[in-house]
Amino acid sequence: MSYKLLKLEPKKTTEKNLFFWIKHYYVHKFLNAKQKKEVPNDFDLSALVNSMLRDSTDNMDKVIKVVNTASKGIVGVNASHSTFKAFYSHIQDDNIASIKEINQQYVENFILSVNHSESNTTKERYYTHLKALFNFIQDHNLDDGDKPYIFNIGKDRNGKAKKILHTRKENKLPVYLTTEEMKILNKRISEKNNPHYKDDENRATQILIIRLLMFGLISISELQHIKIADFITVDDMNILELKVGDRIIPLPRRKLIEYINILKDSKKCAESEYFFCMQKSLKHISNRAVGDIIKNQFEYAKIKKPKATADVLRASGTIYLNRKGISDKKLQELRGDKTILTVQILLKSAITDHCNTATMFDELVN
Repeated sequence: MSYKLLKLEPKKTTEKNLFFWIKHYYVHKFLNAKQKKEVPNDFDLSALVNSMLRDSTDNMDKVIKVVNTASKGIVGVNASHSTFKAFYSHIQDDNIASIKEINQQYVENFILSVNHSESNTTKERYYTHLKALFNFIQDHNLDDGDKPYIFNIGKDRNGKAKKILHTRKENKLPVYLTTEEMKILNKRISEKNNPHYKDDENRATQILIIRLLMFGLISISELQHIKIADFITVDDMNILELKVGDRIIPLPRRKLIEYINILKDSKKCAESEYFFCMQKSLKHISNRAVGDIIKNQFEYAKIKKPKATADVLRASGTIYLNRKGISDKKLQELRGDKTILTVQILLKSAITDHCNTATMFDELVN
């Protein structure tokens, strides 16, 4: 069955043009299903076609209502409306000048901007539905009255079929806190009425763990094996040097020394060789214990991320320091990464190294 050709942009705004095409896409789906006899004989799709094309169906909620009714006779027809509703809202917020600005990259950027809590299966479904919509528009539009406009959604520059970014690649996208989120987290962990603290020693432990991971850029393994002798005061007592492996991490003494002294004077781990220890066994603190601390503090600070881990804190500190003037090469050294590639996937660009690490997060730490 052939569907009529339509002007690509009959309306004045991009959002109205997109809405126009979404309505016609569903009309096409309804008519196709009827021609293929994929609907019950007693199901009247004609009324739904007319309803979809009416001017009174002037918002996405009304379109969805018609689609939901149609789904009683057409299997799976309502599966796409959540995608179109999300994309339509995205277009409204983005305020692009023309529907012609929507291309493969634009669709990919939209899908990658979808809340990270959405599963990869959901994102793949978004891509499938948008590809179908724009393939329909491509096949049925007339641009400037005679020639169709080619979108090529679902194809690369060479015209070959292209899938959305693979799940494994999506999983490698860095998760990190914004500067404002870092400030909020640091402020909340400092609060004495924080419900996750059992006593002063426990409070000092959690504050130091969060700050050393986020501002010292050390790994959980390195944090677990810190000893009290690894903290060395230099530069007229203003800076602490933390010896980690074969490198030195500069830290502001006045921001940390209070909590270091609390743990140093504590009798709970006095006999342990580790600065952060499990009280009963005197072994170093476990991965699970560190993970629980981070997770609980994220929740208390009301920071919502797809994951709350040491890697998120390290990535946050890395990006923040880079934006403050620390180069990717220097950050590689501070993090102890074997290659610079780990840092480069976090950073948009390398910036000239002209600042001291110990002063970088003064505005973030109280």
